Amino acid sequence: MSILATDPFDVLAYQQGLIPTPLVEQGAGGADDLDVAQRSITIGDVVPIVFGRRVATVGGVLISPGATEARFENDTSNAVTATYHLVLGEGQMQPVQVRDVFQRSCRVGTFTQSYNRRGGSWTAGNFIVDQAGYTRPEAPYYCGSGGTYEGLSTGSFEITAPDGDTRWDRQCHLFIRGGMYVTRLLDDTLGPSNNVADLALWLLRETGRTPEPLIDVEAFEAAAIFTDQLGLWFNGQLRESTNFEDWLATTARYFLLTKSKRGGKTGLRPLLPTTATNALQVTPVQAVFVFDESKIIPGSFEISYVPLNERKPFCALMLWRQQPENDIGLIRTTEVRYEGQAIDGPFEQHDLSVFAASENHAVKVGAYIVARRRYVTHTLRIKARPASFNATLSQGDIVQVVMQRVASSAAAGEHRYLYEVDRIGKSRSGEVELNLTHFPVDAQGRSLVALDVAAATGGGILFSTAKSGISCDVNADDDTTPAIDDGEDLPGLPDDEAFDVIIPDTEFGTGADGDGFLGGDGGGDGGDGSAAPGGDEGVDLQEPAPPLGVAPEGPYIGSTVTAPNVCQQTEIQWLRNGEVIAGETGSGYTLGIIDAGTGITVRIWCLDGRVIDSETITAGTIDSPIFSRMWFLKVETQCVDGECVEVGSLESIGLVNATDSGGSQSQVSIGVSCGNGSGGVGPPCVPPAGSYCEGNLDACESEGFLFTLTQGGNVVATGQGGGGSSRYVAIPWA
Repeated sequence: MSILATDPFDVLAYQQGLIPTPLVEQGAGGADDLDVAQRSITIGDVVPIVFGRRVATVGGVLISPGATEARFENDTSNAVTATYHLVLGEGQMQPVQVRDVFQRSCRVGTFTQSYNRRGGSWTAGNFIVDQAGYTRPEAPYYCGSGGTYEGLSTGSFEITAPDGDTRWDRQCHLFIRGGMYVTRLLDDTLGPSNNVADLALWLLRETGRTPEPLIDVEAFEAAAIFTDQLGLWFNGQLRESTNFEDWLATTARYFLLTKSKRGGKTGLRPLLPTTATNALQVTPVQAVFVFDESKIIPGSFEISYVPLNERKPFCALMLWRQQPENDIGLIRTTEVRYEGQAIDGPFEQHDLSVFAASENHAVKVGAYIVARRRYVTHTLRIKARPASFNATLSQGDIVQVVMQRVASSAAAGEHRYLYEVDRIGKSRSGEVELNLTHFPVDAQGRSLVALDVAAATGGGILFSTAKSGISCDVNADDDTTPAIDDGEDLPGLPDDEAFDVIIPDTEFGTGADGDGFLGGDGGGDGGDGSAAPGGDEGVDLQEPAPPLGVAPEGPYIGSTVTAPNVCQQTEIQWLRNGEVIAGETGSGYTLGIIDAGTGITVRIWCLDGRVIDSETITAGTIDSPIFSRMWFLKVETQCVDGECVEVGSLESIGLVNATDSGGSQSQVSIGVSCGNGSGGVGPPCVPPAGSYCEGNLDACESEGFLFTLTQGGNVVATGQGGGGSSRYVAIPWA
């Protein structure tokens, strides 16, 4: 017995540009259950990819993140405060605004967002205690353990409810205006994107199965321009693990795209003709190659007509999501059909609510679906000899096939049609095999499908949210303040950073009925609603603090340190031992005498919402070799109103902001700032502890002062300064 393997040369529906009828009609995938228990994350759960970008009045996506840790505590009035650590999604995301935090449909609670680390600095656990005269609230006993959140966006949500109100256990919802950051194809900028080509390219690269040289980036760029100009934008989240090819096959078609292969490279191509600038083409289409009897191998011409029952008029019922500026979105339906046809059906439902946030998106895809079924009448298979075949042909090209029709009982005719190339292959004998799909055009040679898609627009009717009654909002619906984490460490972290990370091996907080955190009789006594911990305590890892820019010799008094360039900065603040240095908000900071032996850091606020603290450097001390390059003035005594006040402290050393420049300077002007802060002299006229003077500053009025000038610990000169009209002292250059 022998086995014969043959290639039927069939292509899938999506490869032919067709969008098949969904096998199952079900509820809109973009709908969210609002009034449910807070969902917990179990080991092995998929981290969602939240992808979208609100532009003008279109875009954004509501997410319902799961929690990995929780904290429950009650006060003397038995009000319960619940705090949840939430995992928002993969990668860095745009900060959530205060107005975009919901529990049920209410703007309540406090939320802070972080990236690449744990959100919040609180400790997980059940800290509920008995309060006199009240019934102990029920809450899970085991509230999760720490973990690592590298490469993830996280957040901390806190809500307080009065005694007897159990709504503190409800799910937190967040409206994301800017999802995962990627480098956008359209402007080569890192940030959130709503272009499905950006998402597909990121996913393709993340799979690691396609080498970069085999990725057709130009094709992805062309697809990005095409979808952007048509307004086909992706605003949704990927919540399930799936094969990339399967996801692309089911998703790309709803953006009028399909996978392409060109020169062995993987890319995307539009399902409609495009211009040289990658816009939808509604002008006459020209064939790039013509196949006639001289090029087609006799007997290889095989035509298949679409059955009439598959071309009958129908109505495409398109589901999409209307997203208001400051409220929870609505699932909408739009019917797309030809005028006067399929008024009473049949209906075919296509759910775009998972990612489509505009009516025009749904309408244009619906127009494509009904137009393809109406105009495309057949497919064609032909074979051509290699010598007569145009080797530059690729998927998506438009060709023309011209054949003579000769019938014994009728007049001769001609088969002259345009086709789109779906597949090109070679047989064992070396013949080129082509699978073609009918490309319908009007009398002017314009694509009929492209014309209908270009003309299709939505009605533009937007519904209100239909909310009624007294508002439950606590936070204002116009509060656009970003909810950014303060960046503090999780309490109790080990000092040694060289530790092994222990990942918790059990889920937490799942109640007896499996409904989120608070499923059963959790209580402070650990009832049925608690899950037994099975893993060790996890720990929070943070990315290393970026280094400061310092001189090669190291940070010394008089040298300038510079802030690291870690992001697009909006604000900078220098700190000494963790305290703000007044007025120091520039990119560089010059170390002064007051900084000797202290820890200097810089805090950077980024445009993307991050707050980054640099590493700490210790400024050089007085006995440092580098320190000997500087001149210092030590005030020994200072006279105020005829009385001499002893000073003599190193804390009152004034920095002489000058160094030897090869003898070109003969003297240095030095001054010590005194006074009561309002320009006058007030006793005791002593510089504040830790202060220093740079350059020529006002001395003490007429009383004058005694001084000692040192260099590298050696006395250079002594004398008396000030007095009368003189506000300065001139020291001879040593």
